[in-house]
Amino acid sequence: MKKYLLYLMAVFLFAGACKQDEISRIEPTGEFDVYFDFPQGNITAPTKLILTNRSRFSERFLWNFPQGKILTNEGLQDISSSTKIVPDTIVYELPGTYKVTLTAWQDGRVDSLVRELVVRKRTPVITAPANIEVFNDYEFQASAFKFPDRDITFSWDFDEPGLVSNEQNPTVAFEREGLHTITLTVNDGEEILTVTRIIEVKGELARSLYFTDAITQRIYRLSFAQNAVVQQTNIATTLHPLSMSVFNNRIYVVETGKGLRFSSGVNAAPDGNITSYDINGSNPVILTRSSNFVAPPAPQVVDYRNDPWMHTFDNSGNIWFTERNGGVRTVPLNAVDAQYPLSRFALTAANAGVSTATYFDGDIKFVNNELWLSKTGTTGKGIWRFSTAGNFIAPLGGNIMNYAIRSFVVDQVHGKIYFAVNVGAYGLYRADLDGNNVVAIDNGPSMQVAANAFSQEGSANEWVYITGLALNLDASLPTGGYLYYGYRSDLDISGDPNAPTIRNNPAVNSGVKIYPLDGSTAPAFIPATRGYAPYGIAIDNVRR
Repeated sequence: MKKYLLYLMAVFLFAGACKQDEISRIEPTGEFDVYFDFPQGNITAPTKLILTNRSRFSERFLWNFPQGKILTNEGLQDISSSTKIVPDTIVYELPGTYKVTLTAWQDGRVDSLVRELVVRKRTPVITAPANIEVFNDYEFQASAFKFPDRDITFSWDFDEPGLVSNEQNPTVAFEREGLHTITLTVNDGEEILTVTRIIEVKGELARSLYFTDAITQRIYRLSFAQNAVVQQTNIATTLHPLSMSVFNNRIYVVETGKGLRFSSGVNAAPDGNITSYDINGSNPVILTRSSNFVAPPAPQVVDYRNDPWMHTFDNSGNIWFTERNGGVRTVPLNAVDAQYPLSRFALTAANAGVSTATYFDGDIKFVNNELWLSKTGTTGKGIWRFSTAGNFIAPLGGNIMNYAIRSFVVDQVHGKIYFAVNVGAYGLYRADLDGNNVVAIDNGPSMQVAANAFSQEGSANEWVYITGLALNLDASLPTGGYLYYGYRSDLDISGDPNAPTIRNNPAVNSGVKIYPLDGSTAPAFIPATRGYAPYGIAIDNVRR
């Protein structure tokens, strides 16, 4: 045993005493064999080919691949041979049948292998965009093999009459939804190749405008899609659906009932409610109604003055709403026929610095975590700021405080307020967010002339006028978006709001007006909405 251990130590000492360059490599011994592989399957030109050397026990190699080139870090080289164990990437630019030869040596022996490689012409490919809709432009792309010395042509048929092209990458717009078989024919100068691809063209997705109609007491929808027509929903309304919104995929309608002015008798009864519907107009849910009001211990009269009027939403899942002069109330959006809530806050004489006895509530909006409340009436004017806890903050300020404001919307993107005035300076105006720079948009004495007058529904200092205002803030539009508002003509509907006089059915002088936010043109009727007399209107900003 000791002799064996001494022998091993001697071997290790001897090895350690040898210099590194005295250690020669092991000669390849064993069964000499020459073999190599290349990718299997359909190889198409131009192709980049990586070979795999599977030869055994060889000393050196020589590769030959005539008509091929190699691709190195320096770029494409016109070299068709290599002595590396594995050659650099081989490139074949044209379709054809090529031979690759590998020659190997071992201790004076030499052997070689020739393998045949078929590089085919690539079949033309159609690249189509995703989510194709009618009326929008989309680019299709064709990729096909091109011989360096021959012209190539493309011919497209997009499966609609007249929708063809001879461009390689055409831009087209479909007008018919459904499945389309796209056909591409390529003439590469050697042969004609045809390929097809089936795509689905979807109906146009677009925002929508919802609006009420005082004549039929229904709600209608107009898509902003091209060639769209007004569609009647299955939502029926009562006499005065003054405000409406689309929020969280539901339609909210605030029904104010009959009492839009001083009322008595049966017309003074509380008859308003807030109802929501699925976006298709089904599944109605009454959130609350003024007839559900339970008076607190102190005596309190509940009547038309407490009916819901205009509304807004906060970020905590609540709807806030005004009344004629009963204060601001709120109810959760998930409420179901809930008890009518008590007033959360109201503008007081202490806030305003003057008596508010003839101040009527107008509209309310949630802006920058504040509630902005507008006032109208004999002396009521301006917009007043409150916290969501109901604490008074301050008047908005600026020239806007000189106007009795029935309704308003806030465009925070462009820094503007659009507001409707129903006392004195009748009409529609625009101001900056600080209340300054008031500009008239649709107003003036002509509004009191029959041919141009807003509906004289109501009474002096309490005319109903414009209640529905909605913004479409679409950055893709060159105007930056549009303001929409309901216009009811006095030639179509007028008189006592408890029993208004319908003068025309349909309301041919009424409809929804549109105004570009860049002010480039004057307000104009949306032609499809002529014949309807809107109170509440709303924008569905989800493209459906």
